[in-house]
Amino acid sequence: MLGGRSHRIVIAKHSGFAAITSLLSELQLSVTAEQTETILARVRKHAIEHRSRLPGTVVAIWHDIHEGSLVKGA
Repeated sequence: MLGGRSHRIVIAKHSGFAAITSLLSELQLSVTAEQTETILARVRKHAIEHRSRLPGTVVAIWHDIHEGSLVKGA
């Protein structure tokens, strides 16, 4: 049985806007361009401080930002 290649997104300090957007889209998490920029900045900061891969961290940052925008919109 032949299998195709699987692709996965690796998030690290050199990740860009498209990688963050793609990961969040894959996880079915909606985000604005402004929120993506905020997430990207926090991801880079976290990656430098902790030297680790970040998929779980991206989701945690998304939740933090998303909850903050709900409070502002209330």
